[in-house]
Amino acid sequence: MKKRKGLNKYVKVLLIILIIFAIIFASVSIYAYSVYKEYSAALPNIKDIQYEPPQSSEIYDRNGNLIKTVYFAENRIYVSLNDVSKNFIDALIASEDERFYTHKGVDYMAMIRALFSNIRAGTIVSGFSTITMQLARELFLTKEVTLERKFKEMILALRLEKIYSKEEILTYYVN
Repeated sequence: MKKRKGLNKYVKVLLIILIIFAIIFASVSIYAYSVYKEYSAALPNIKDIQYEPPQSSEIYDRNGNLIKTVYFAENRIYVSLNDVSKNFIDALIASEDERFYTHKGVDYMAMIRALFSNIRAGTIVSGFSTITMQLARELFLTKEVTLERKFKEMILALRLEKIYSKEEILTYYVN
């Protein structure tokens, strides 16, 4: 009889722990949904990206000969993804977002890893921005480092991944 009574104690404790985790999970989910709704309404429409990076100006003489190329802060030339080395793309993905082809804009595994790394270090030592999140930040958001901006970045990244292919996202990113 004592074994059964002891077992019931463990079952009750386990049940209480599961209920506590379920309540925490439900609370976090409700909070995340409310944050999503609040920030989502204020974000820009991403259906038509009109991204044109500053490009160089070319000055020609009257015979059509190039005299000089002038650029403002950067010397940029727009390239298609086909014009970029596969080794460059592979290195970019390996260093910036190793699960680029498997996530839908936000890498939740990287988020959990970064959370634990940062808690362990007591400061921010690791991030979890994907290539798509970085693109969303560059196109639509400011550089401020806040939790609000990170939430907006995640929402925009999820939207970008619904509309654009991985190849289109990479093309925007490399340009």
